[in-house]
Amino acid sequence: MNITTLFLAVIASIVVWFFLQQRLAAKPWLEEGPIDDLHDGGAFSLPTAKLGLRVFLAVVTVVFMLLIMAYGIRMALEEWRPAPQLSLLWLNTAMLALSSVAMQRAKIAARRGDGMAKPK
Repeated sequence: MNITTLFLAVIASIVVWFFLQQRLAAKPWLEEGPIDDLHDGGAFSLPTAKLGLRVFLAVVTVVFMLLIMAYGIRMALEEWRPAPQLSLLWLNTAMLALSSVAMQRAKIAARRGDGMAKPK
């Protein structure tokens, strides 16, 4: 089993799980009772922000996996030359770590209420 098949199986299982959570197989016309009791008004059980975040993370994961697969395929070609810019890789890693620390500190400060403008 190669990595592509494994990746597609994981994506397919996530999609199946998502559809099962949405009650797409429900048959409301077979249920008895007042019509108003069958639908609670919301299309999804998740808040909109969480659903949007999950969709965004799914898209980012797919794009990242495609870049990894393209990199692997490109390495197999005859004219492949490894990237000599190792210093750029370390710079990007350091910037990512610093931005993660800054985001965490901002999150902690927001929870405490620090740094927020106070009304006059």
